[in-house]
Amino acid sequence: MHYIVNANKGTMMIYLFGLMYYFDNFSLGAWMYLALHGNYGLVWFIKDRTFPDSFESLTTTISFLFPLPVILGPYYFIGYWMMSGTENRNPSPERIFVAIQLYCLGVVFMVLTDAQKYLVLRERRGLITHCMMGWSRNMNYVGEMMLYASFAVLC
Repeated sequence: MHYIVNANKGTMMIYLFGLMYYFDNFSLGAWMYLALHGNYGLVWFIKDRTFPDSFESLTTTISFLFPLPVILGPYYFIGYWMMSGTENRNPSPERIFVAIQLYCLGVVFMVLTDAQKYLVLRERRGLITHCMMGWSRNMNYVGEMMLYASFAVLC
């Protein structure tokens, strides 16, 4: 399953640039969106190679095919929305500021929490109750929601 997730996130920059080219949208908003969402794919790939999640189990054909349109499909929609020009192509400086802040903090929360979880569980099993996991059991998911919120703010 991790191959599907990695391919989805790792090729997002290519997909988004293709949309920019197709819709002839090289606006500030499109470049900002490409920078943030494209960078997220790179960050995710590096994170997965350094301290992987436990998605390395084999799946059935149905489990392999189901996530593509149903679960992973919506991730492509926000980029399509921005690049197709149906929304404001040039977000305000305030929206850009909020998007960058959400994105940066989201990356920190996601990567730090996943690194902590990976490194602690290598040494011992059990509940992690300190550092990032001491704040919340779901700081990596909070970080991911902040990342995706930053994409929505630009659109």
